[in-house]
Amino acid sequence: MALTVSYEFQKNIRDDLKEVKEMEKSLTKAADEICDDEICNNQGTCIGSKETNFCICKLGYTGMHCENTPCDSTRDCNGKGLCIGTSSNYTCVCQLGFTGDRCEKSAQK
Repeated sequence: MALTVSYEFQKNIRDDLKEVKEMEKSLTKAADEICDDEICNNQGTCIGSKETNFCICKLGYTGMHCENTPCDSTRDCNGKGLCIGTSSNYTCVCQLGFTGDRCEKSAQK
């Protein structure tokens, strides 16, 4: 028993194969355009394409590429206050009994 395949069936298969190949090219191109997390510092996540992107920073980190590190209350406020901001631009909210830019002065006399 011989099996014959119609011309129309063969044409449909070729058209489908062509579509699959075009989809593969499109997906490959899209994957090449996805931005890379390496452009974000401090384990930030890159969103967008290589051309148009931004970084979602981990808690405390700021900047276009998460390059600004958070301040450290122990180091920057002498362990006597809460540090708000980044290591290069911060404000200390001092605990009761301490004053000064870095909570370095005792308010008690």
